Amino acid sequence: MSQGFHIREVASAFGYGKQTNIATTQAAGVMWSVVKRNRDIVSPAFINESDANDLGRGNEFASASYPSRVDIQVPFETYTTAELVAWCAAFGLGSVVKTGTGNLTYTATPLNQVTFGRELPYFTYAEAVRQAAGAGAAWDLAYTGMMLSSFRVKMAAGPTRASSTISMQMVGTGQQTNPSAIVIPTPLAMKTLGSGSLAFAAQGTDYVALSDVRELEW
Repeated sequence: MSQGFHIREVASAFGYGKQTNIATTQAAGVMWSVVKRNRDIVSPAFINESDANDLGRGNEFASASYPSRVDIQVPFETYTTAELVAWCAAFGLGSVVKTGTGNLTYTATPLNQVTFGRELPYFTYAEAVRQAAGAGAAWDLAYTGMMLSSFRVKMAAGPTRASSTISMQMVGTGQQTNPSAIVIPTPLAMKTLGSGSLAFAAQGTDYVALSDVRELEW
């Protein structure tokens, strides 16, 4: 990149709904933009193979290189919100059932691999700097076929926003679109889940009523 930029200019968004299939990029209208805490930006690693280990060539030196894959890792950390906990449960576990009317209930469970296969839902991740500048943008990329490989919700006793955080690790297929053709929306106003008002029950047990919860990690 020839243009300098400030880290606070980096804007990102990801799909809150799943892609139609692994290769179809989501439309801009089903993307969330979320303020994040970590300063990592996407840096695709282009992995190549060589013939250095092939026997019968007479030496151990590489004479040819073969493109193998594009490794995309997206670490994302922000403050815990109701929307993101639900999103992580849906995309990280894989199976979601909606019940009720009006006030809906979404029940997320681990994917039944026999019935639905082993692939979690796909989504699109977009990242840009100075997107409004059009051709003058520092960069503007969309990554298609992303999956949520892990997530962690952490809440600890304390008055600050950082006492309740959520971190995610996204991985991708390597498919990129440049420019993204996705207008990154303004950051979503989410419903924060502060640890100062934590209510937590598991397996039918109310842990707040029984004890003083100092730290919770899922």
